[in-house]
Amino acid sequence: MLRKVVNRMTDVFGMIGIVLIIGLCCLVIIEIINRNFLYLGMDWTIEMTEYMLAFITFCGAGWLLKADGHIKFDLITERLSPKYKRA
Repeated sequence: MLRKVVNRMTDVFGMIGIVLIIGLCCLVIIEIINRNFLYLGMDWTIEMTEYMLAFITFCGAGWLLKADGHIKFDLITERLSPKYKRA
């Protein structure tokens, strides 16, 4: 029961992270267009993108752990004997 709830929450936070990534990309594109072509700047975009990056990191971390998608550095452990790999 608890495992289902945690898995569902992890999926929801992963989806929130995806929506935030799309929103961040759109916000940066709009800011670039405004500054370069319309000569207008939105003062709040830098702060908003910083907050969005932080939320994306924390929303996606659990989902990435669940999907076993983290980067693994096994250059050294690959060369160890099975006895030491267990440790």
